[in-house]
Amino acid sequence: MDTTRTRRVKGLEEKEALLMTEIKTSRDEKAKNRCNQLFQLGLVNIKLGNYQKARELLVRVFNCLKMREGVMSDQVLIVRMHLGDLHMLNFETEEAGAIYESILMTMAERKEGPNWEIYAEIRQRIVDLDGYFEKSSFTG
Repeated sequence: MDTTRTRRVKGLEEKEALLMTEIKTSRDEKAKNRCNQLFQLGLVNIKLGNYQKARELLVRVFNCLKMREGVMSDQVLIVRMHLGDLHMLNFETEEAGAIYESILMTMAERKEGPNWEIYAEIRQRIVDLDGYFEKSSFTG
C-alpha cells in the first residue's frame, strides 16, 4: 500500500513539475510576444509621425529586451538604433550621433564580434549624419 501511494505521489510531483515548466514557458513566450508587438507598434508610430509615442514604446521594448537578452544582443542594438533615428527625426543630431557611436562601441566589446549587417546600417547612419553636418555648417 505504501509503495502504491509513494508512486502516486511521485507521479503527481512529476506532473506538477512538468506543468510548472509549461506555465513558465508560456509566460516567457507571452512576454516575448508582447515585447515584439510593442516594437512593431513603435515602428508604426514612427511612420505615422507620432514620435513621442514611438519613443515611449521603444523605451519600454528596450527595457524589456535589455533584461531578457542583455545589452549586447542584436535586438537591443536595433532598438537603440531606432531610438537614435527618432532623435534624427526630431533634428536632435548630437543625441542621435552619440547613440550611433555608443552602439558601435558596444558591438566592438562583444565576444562574438559585431553583427556586420547592423554594423553597416549604423555606419551608414553616421555617414548620413556627417553629411547633414557638412550641408548645414556655416562658413565664416
